Amino acid sequence: MAEDYLERLPLWMRSPGDSGRGEIELLSGGEDPEYGIRYEDPYILLIRDRVRFPNGSVGSYLRIASTSELTGAAGTVMVPLWEEYVVFVRIFRHATRSWEWELPRGFQDPAITEADNARKETLDELGVSSNWVERIGGFNANTGLMTGIIGVYQVSLDKDPTTSGRPQSEESITHFEKVLASDLSTWIASGKTRCGITLAALALFLAHRTKKKSDCN
Repeated sequence: MAEDYLERLPLWMRSPGDSGRGEIELLSGGEDPEYGIRYEDPYILLIRDRVRFPNGSVGSYLRIASTSELTGAAGTVMVPLWEEYVVFVRIFRHATRSWEWELPRGFQDPAITEADNARKETLDELGVSSNWVERIGGFNANTGLMTGIIGVYQVSLDKDPTTSGRPQSEESITHFEKVLASDLSTWIASGKTRCGITLAALALFLAHRTKKKSDCN
């Protein structure tokens, strides 16, 4: 029933808020079928909440959550490293109806850890294994709509996927491209990638490299 949907969500998704302090306050939907989990599949939940806005008016607000967030993280995006290169995949995206250059990523498998999910997704999309993985941060892809935090991992590859990897046809991946880490700013400025998740992960990766160099000096 509609009134029970909040009980399915983790505590942080049920944070009530206080409209008196300028926040969007979460209200009970009661038995009104307009509110609750309006769509659910193995990957996402579409949630319509009843809320009170800071001006006192009552209305509704949508949220999209990854199904895996009910038990863990939203997903992982990997910065694959082969020697001094970062590896990108060329993938056809249904939402944009076009080919995109992106970092490999995937929904979180709730049965494994976030780090193991990074290893699994790297193998699935690049066809090569990982020597090691390191979490370098996390971000929300769209704070106005999406609920979860995507973990960002730099991953050391055991082989060069451009010569030994295998694109996954079911993922519509056809090519890999290596970009020198030192050339990433130029590559980003060229507009070759439009993917916000990729751009956010690269920003964290570049910041991590800068900090690491600073710590070594």
